[in-house]
This record gives sequence, structure tokens and C-alpha cells, in this order.
Amino acid sequence: MCLLGVGLLIVDSTAPLHWLVVAGSAAAIWNDVRPPRRRRRRLRPESRYAVVLSAEGLISRHPQRPDEVVRWDQVTQISVVTTRRISAPPHLFLLLHERSGIGATVPVGAPGSEVLLARLSDLPGFDLAAVVAARHHDGDDVFPCWQGEGLPLGAGGAGLELVE
Repeated sequence: MCLLGVGLLIVDSTAPLHWLVVAGSAAAIWNDVRPPRRRRRRLRPESRYAVVLSAEGLISRHPQRPDEVVRWDQVTQISVVTTRRISAPPHLFLLLHERSGIGATVPVGAPGSEVLLARLSDLPGFDLAAVVAARHHDGDDVFPCWQGEGLPLGAGGAGLELVE
């Protein structure tokens, strides 16, 4: 079909007005038959992180710092943290605090984070409304979601499959 348009272009090239009409038609035909250009998909910044869940705990893998490991039976508090202090996303994190005072940060949207959030939202006393409020918040803040003594997610509890 494209060759037909080019052929008409050569035949009708004696009349300037017809030449423009045919050239425009040939260009339109070419646009319809050429393969579409592939656009490069930009990866979300959260995709550089990874969350690994197991029956014993969680590993949060960060692109530029060491892995953070949390055991379910040591978790005492879960919060959602929003921040705009860093220029590039992610801006929304799950923060799991351990008895020892350390914990793990998990960017919401990282591979495995939605599975984690779904499992955490089934905990008795987990405040899912705080997570929703944090997602719509546009500043620096901490939203406490759960507090207790160890999560019942280990081998005797809900039992998480390995997610990588």
C-alpha cells in the first residue's frame, strides 16, 4: 500500500497541488503501516528495592546500603513514614521496629511490599486507615499502624510464603 502511494506521487508529480495531496496521502499511509516506536519504560524508583518474606521474618534489600533483616517475633511497632526531604522517590515507607531499637524500612511499591502490607493489614489492631491517610499525605510525618510484642506471622501463625 505504501508503494502505491509512492507510485502515485511519481505519476501525479506534474501538478503541484495534486502532488501535495498525494504526498500527504503517502505520508499518512506510511504512518499507518510502519511499526510503532517502542517507548522506553521508566522504572519506578521503588523497583530498585526488594522485599523477601519468610516464616521467620523479612529482608529489605536496598540498592545503596546493606540489607535490613527483621524477625517477626521481635517486631514491636509498625509505622508508615512519609517524607519529602529527599528529592527523588520513594516518599512512602513501612517502618518495622524491633525490640532492639533497630528495624527495617520498606518502600511502599517495592516488589513484595504489597504482599507484606496485605498480610500486616490482617493483624488484630492494625490501623489500615493510617496507611490510607499516609498515602494521601503530602509532607513529612509518621503514622503509627500497630504496636505489640512480636508479630504472629511466624511458623505458628499466619505462615508467610517466601516472596522474592
